[in-house]
Amino acid sequence: TGLTSLPDYTFYKCISLESAAIPDNVTAIGNYAFRGCEALTSLKLGAYTESIGNNSFYGCSSLEKFALPKTLVSIGNYALRGMSGVDALVIPKSVTSIGKYAFYGMNKATIFCEATLDEINSENYEWNARFNGSYRPVIYGCELSSDGSYVVSFAVGVIKNEAAPLAEFLQARDGYEFLGWS
Repeated sequence: TGLTSLPDYTFYKCISLESAAIPDNVTAIGNYAFRGCEALTSLKLGAYTESIGNNSFYGCSSLEKFALPKTLVSIGNYALRGMSGVDALVIPKSVTSIGKYAFYGMNKATIFCEATLDEINSENYEWNARFNGSYRPVIYGCELSSDGSYVVSFAVGVIKNEAAPLAEFLQARDGYEFLGWS
């Protein structure tokens, strides 16, 4: 109960680990903490997680859903690299630092950002120019749900990588069906 950070290499290459729930009192995920956990299909970060270290979830290719808490401030280099099963990632406005190639290999993902492009380009944000090394579609200035788990709305003029099909920009939610654009 006194654990406030998940140390480096905690579950490194635990190839049989299928699920994990990080307690709310854990604010930092260490470097390489879940790297190579190929069987991991269910993961819940603690509600007060503030940082995800370098290579933390590198190679967690079986994960299909990955939610970032609204308290998150930093995502390290290669942190989510190889999460090829994730189709959408919602980045809360609180994330002011993202390392290089943080999302590389997320080949199906659409990235939804609560912050606007102007905010991200300001001195308050330190997002490495290569954070999106797989060049996935990024939508800036999204309005998120109160818990930050899905996109409520976004302005059409903020889509980066306009060549991507609009269907890829849908944030799937259990219990809801997309019926068309309005």
